[in-house]
Amino acid sequence: MRRQIVYGVLLATAIALAMTFVASATSCDATISISVRDPFNPCSLYKSTGHSFYVMIWTCNGEPLIYNGVDYGAWPPQFLLTETGPAGGRVRGEVRVPPGCYMIAGIAGCKNVFTQIALVDAGCGDEICVNLLMTTFQFCTTLQQLALFGATVDPEPGEERVAEVFPRETRALGAALEDFLMALPPEETQLPILPSLGDLTEWIELYYGPKPCCGEATPGGVSFDFLGLPYLNGALPSAFSYHGVGFTSVWGDFVKENDTLWIVGQEESGGVWFDAEAYLDFASLPCGVCSLTVRADPHGPPTAIEAVHADYTTQVVTLNGNGVQTAVLQATDDNPFVSATIVGQETQVYLIVLE
Repeated sequence: MRRQIVYGVLLATAIALAMTFVASATSCDATISISVRDPFNPCSLYKSTGHSFYVMIWTCNGEPLIYNGVDYGAWPPQFLLTETGPAGGRVRGEVRVPPGCYMIAGIAGCKNVFTQIALVDAGCGDEICVNLLMTTFQFCTTLQQLALFGATVDPEPGEERVAEVFPRETRALGAALEDFLMALPPEETQLPILPSLGDLTEWIELYYGPKPCCGEATPGGVSFDFLGLPYLNGALPSAFSYHGVGFTSVWGDFVKENDTLWIVGQEESGGVWFDAEAYLDFASLPCGVCSLTVRADPHGPPTAIEAVHADYTTQVVTLNGNGVQTAVLQATDDNPFVSATIVGQETQVYLIVLE
């Protein structure tokens, strides 16, 4: 009997200590009141559709918050808001969290799916209101388009703009996003009006400063034939860099012959020849290409040389017939050429000058 009493006392003491520990662990919780706002009227709770929102929470170092048996970073999300909004969906609720710094986002199967992320610093016993703004697909697509041309990544040896690290991919994806945005139905939200791509380009030039024209940076500019290519005469790789210019064979073959570069098309079934297309990328140059000169022999079929400006407008010069000819395309220091393509069946390039 005495042993049972002792065990009972110990058990009661353990329970009391555990309850005291639980109380001390939760009495300092912060209460976060979460509301989802509408993109067409951010002053209002979300009302564009009747969707209900889940909430996901991570600590400030990106780890999911797991508290009181709930994994707030789990997928699919677990925490559903509780209070209904004007359109009947659940768009407001409260959550208790231990003191800390948190990232919070809402998610629903509408608009841009994820709300903007809010960063919250919650202290002991704080009561905090957090508003999560749901944006639209058009708004986020425009942001993505702007980021393509203005954002930076951090390859070795340091920070570089995405558009300079992946110029060709950037331009292709940017053009696709522009076509996509033009095809989407117009919308009149009360979200901030984002700058145009042209405005962003001008701002970036002011922020970073434009590159000097190659003719100013180096007397005579960047001038080269192909004698110094580190390859023997014959077929070349489909992509290589030479004098800071990236050469890529989009279609057809590169062939070196002494100091010239052949851009050769390919024959398909039925004896039909397809033009070759070579892409020249100027992004890695330390200067801006304000003038492009190409000396080439088309060898009969026309050769088209198209240069692309920084604002994505283009210039085209066509060479016809046989014999060495010179094409000159001019740009300005505030809108230099960023790339060029050479399209022809049997184009033999003797010289390229970048000024």
